[in-house]
Amino acid sequence: MEGTAQSEQGGSFEAGQEKSRLSGNDPIEVILQVSETTTMPFYRFMIHGRDPRYPEDVRGFFTTRHAYAATQAKAAEKVLLRLTKEFTTGVSAAIWHSDAPKMTVEDGWRIGIHQLRSAPNRGSTFYEP
Repeated sequence: MEGTAQSEQGGSFEAGQEKSRLSGNDPIEVILQVSETTTMPFYRFMIHGRDPRYPEDVRGFFTTRHAYAATQAKAAEKVLLRLTKEFTTGVSAAIWHSDAPKMTVEDGWRIGIHQLRSAPNRGSTFYEP
């Protein structure tokens, strides 16, 4: 018969209507199934920020933040961009009262999704003269 094909399960379906190898025909269900098996990794970082208006290690902060990305380097980039915004125009700007901090990633490691709630993704420990 023209226009029909046999599926792997033995049933027929119209040409152009590919059946998903995943269970279910609902696109949302398929996306959820794929996301459960191919999640992007999460990383946590220890960040050291320094005030550019002071000599090295006179005024600054330490904080931990997490982010998800395809690689650790991309996750670190996301974290540093968020912190720059937080310390220049965000909630920490009222405490910081300075230019954008010079930041370095002191340490970074991969974490599981269950570890996201073990530490908040906010807050910093400040030091100054």
